Amino acid sequence: MHGGGPNGNFELDWAEQWRRYDTVVAYGEYGQRHINELCGGNNCRHWIHHGVDTSIYHPLPREEQLQIKGDIFGLEEDDVGLEEF
Repeated sequence: MHGGGPNGNFELDWAEQWRRYDTVVAYGEYGQRHINELCGGNNCRHWIHHGVDTSIYHPLPREEQLQIKGDIFGLEEDDVGLEEF
């Protein structure tokens, strides 16, 4: 059950809601297991990764970040505030 609303007295039976859907997709295997345990069946058959592959996606080097920010906002390297973005 989920309490909500301005007075905290709104209740929602998530398992009942998930049982109504044709397809349920969870964040991660943990979410999939949790949903299926709550529903008492195999209602959630799909899950997606919750996170990123840091070997592919990673922060750009600082100099490249500054260059891109400068290009986007029309700032020069010496302009005050470029480092703050």
